[in-house]
Amino acid sequence: MTEKNKGGRPRLYTDSSVLEEDIEAYFDECQSRKRPMITKTGQLIEAPAPAPQHITGLCVHLAMDNDTLNNYQKRGDDVESGQFFGSVIARAKKRCEMYAVDQLFEGQKGNKADFVLKNNFKWEDRTKTDLELGGSIIQQIHAGRKRAKVIEHDSDD
Repeated sequence: MTEKNKGGRPRLYTDSSVLEEDIEAYFDECQSRKRPMITKTGQLIEAPAPAPQHITGLCVHLAMDNDTLNNYQKRGDDVESGQFFGSVIARAKKRCEMYAVDQLFEGQKGNKADFVLKNNFKWEDRTKTDLELGGSIIQQIHAGRKRAKVIEHDSDD
């Protein structure tokens, strides 16, 4: 007896090793991209021009949207069945994150890599504020104003 369809679209990937092969194909495709270029002598050549590696490009390559990719990752790993969707996707996302970090260190113009890291990988700018000086800054300002008024009234006498 066959299992009844629970509804919805059938999964694109039922085997994590096939997914991993397709992910590797995406990264290989990014690394092997070439662009036409004219040399100083006027000759047209195909020059290596690796493509950016990002989650959107990965999703397009896998024919799925970002939510679907995240759902595959949430499935996690099942050691008994040998399916490792969670770790395969986590590793691919980490490679995309590494690409963005490399762009920051290589000093690429603009703040595109910074934007990607903040919006896709939960990076954040942090400002540390010390509010342990006897209350909040606002409370300290109010207390200071009260002391100033007391001093003013004392000097009026």
